[in-house]
Amino acid sequence: GMDNGSRAFGVPFINKMWLDSLGLAIPTTTSELKSALQAFVTQDPNGNGEADETGILFQGNKGYGNRGINILIGMFGRPDASLHHMFEGDQVVFVADKPEFKAAIAFLHELAEEGLLDVESFTYGKNPYRAKLKEGKAGMFFEAGIAYTSYPEDLVKNAYVPIALPAAAGKAPQMARRSYIPGSN
Repeated sequence: GMDNGSRAFGVPFINKMWLDSLGLAIPTTTSELKSALQAFVTQDPNGNGEADETGILFQGNKGYGNRGINILIGMFGRPDASLHHMFEGDQVVFVADKPEFKAAIAFLHELAEEGLLDVESFTYGKNPYRAKLKEGKAGMFFEAGIAYTSYPEDLVKNAYVPIALPAAAGKAPQMARRSYIPGSN
């Protein structure tokens, strides 16, 4: 069963089959992540002869916790969560005005400008997000680890592996965490 400890909001999953087909390792830095995403969208890793791959897929509409792009903010050394408030020690801190948050947003903007993240994801609720994911054309997505185990699709289960957050230069990645409350999802 589950314990009552702290849980990560969401986990990044990457398409390991694509990495393998392109001869790439699991990215451990933001520059490696960007290179992998560039390869995903330009080198046809699914081998169907079409430029139909997506770099990053996320749930933007009411998915800010488990499936939201905010998970990537942590690559720059400060976690982020709904409404941009986090506990640091015994203090509640507003994250969105911090330098780490601003650096992360600049990086995500760069990815969006280069077509490496699905900007339509900002509008996806749970069902459109999961439908898009099931197409098997995303290089990276986010999910609560326990929810991921409920995906029955062989393609998704066999293609994607959870990864640690890649690190921005000179930063230690931070995952947003919350206390698990049964039934709260």
